[in-house]
Amino acid sequence: MLSYFSLYLMLMIHLPGVAILSNPGNISLLAGEIKKDWRIQSSSADANEAIPSCKSNSERVRGNTFMFFANGSMEWDNGEVTEGHEENGCGDFRDLVGEWSFINDQTGLVWTLKHDKYDPSIVINDTDTLTIEKLENNILILSSMDQDGNPVRMSMVPR
Repeated sequence: MLSYFSLYLMLMIHLPGVAILSNPGNISLLAGEIKKDWRIQSSSADANEAIPSCKSNSERVRGNTFMFFANGSMEWDNGEVTEGHEENGCGDFRDLVGEWSFINDQTGLVWTLKHDKYDPSIVINDTDTLTIEKLENNILILSSMDQDGNPVRMSMVPR
């Protein structure tokens, strides 16, 4: 007779759509035990960015934090939000909340930024699907395609 724990493990490893639980170590790497903060270290999109204050190594962008929570929720804290106070055409977005999940046997990540953190009536509902190139304790490398179909690669480090 199988114990409840053995049955649970078998179900988590073999049922489609629940691969996230088959390797709980990846959850810990991305989101810590409760929450883990990441900041963008570099982005291949910088090569096409003409405005210095919009590049990932600018002071403005270095203040941004992606917060991944172990329960599948997330926040995008844009540091000092400057929307409407753009400098040379570059302003921060609002602080946003949403959710994330692993896909494709944990080789991918989907996040949906749902709404403004302080005013939920401002709905965003922006979903991005990213490929996880590297996920280690001190580095996260994600890649995707931009709206024009060009590849974008982003390197993040813990805050």
